[in-house]
Amino acid sequence: MPGACGRLVWSDAHFAYRTGSAREDLSFDRRDQCARHAEAVVVDETFNWDAANCAQHPLEDTIIYEAHVRA
Repeated sequence: MPGACGRLVWSDAHFAYRTGSAREDLSFDRRDQCARHAEAVVVDETFNWDAANCAQHPLEDTIIYEAHVRA
């Protein structure tokens, strides 16, 4: 069941580029918009962690991906 955590406070900092720049979307906006965006929370109460056997791979062979999506 997805839900939202936090509150979106819209500003042009949510674009990855500087609005109004002569370079348009080729510019880069370095402002941090994290404090002004809502985060998604996904909870699946039906997932069975005991049956998933997630720990079959040794930790040194485990790869964890993290993505920060912007714009």
